[in-house]
Amino acid sequence: MSTYIKRLQVYPNKTLNLITMKKLLIKWFALVPPAPVYNFNVTEGTKCHVIEVDKDTSSIVEGLGITPEREKELVDLSIETYKNTKNLVECIAAVSKHTKHANELFFVSYVLSGFHQQMNNPGAMIAKMIEKTLRGRKGEE
Repeated sequence: MSTYIKRLQVYPNKTLNLITMKKLLIKWFALVPPAPVYNFNVTEGTKCHVIEVDKDTSSIVEGLGITPEREKELVDLSIETYKNTKNLVECIAAVSKHTKHANELFFVSYVLSGFHQQMNNPGAMIAKMIEKTLRGRKGEE
């Protein structure tokens, strides 16, 4: 048994007042590990600008000036990276190393946020189960 739990058992029959609760919460929050911090090597004052390349199109890909071949590369890379990372921000940071300019980074972020929302949808669990089943069947063949 940890010493922290032993300290809590010192007064087992007494009710906790607000001050004691506040002290306990402060101690408990100190035990929670901090959230990971992602440090990006960006010098102060550096800015990224998304530039509209084709103003007459309704397609986001053409509007950003990304070719269909590059779009396929970025989408495939994004989805594979998403499957191998822990969270969305880590995934975007990993894929950003393969982008050539701000328009591609914006496109990747856009695609990944949509994919992330789709995967966290309740119906996505069914899709994941079907995908695992199909992968298992391919492995057996």
